[in-house]
Amino acid sequence: MDKAMNSDTARLGASALFLILSAIAIMTGSWLPGIFLAVIAVYVIVAGNLIKQILADSTKTE
Repeated sequence: MDKAMNSDTARLGASALFLILSAIAIMTGSWLPGIFLAVIAVYVIVAGNLIKQILADSTKTE
C-alpha cells in the first residue's frame, strides 16, 4: 500500500513539475515547448493510471 501511494505521489509530483515548467515557458513566449510540456504532464497522469488499472486487472483472481 505504501508503495502504491509513493508511486501516485511521484507521478503527481512529476506532472506538477512539467506543468510549472510549461507555465514558465508559455509566460516567456515559448508556446511550442510550453504546450509540449503540458501534454507530457497530462500523459504522465493518464498513462500512470492506465498502467495501474491494467496491473490491478491482471493480478485480480476470479
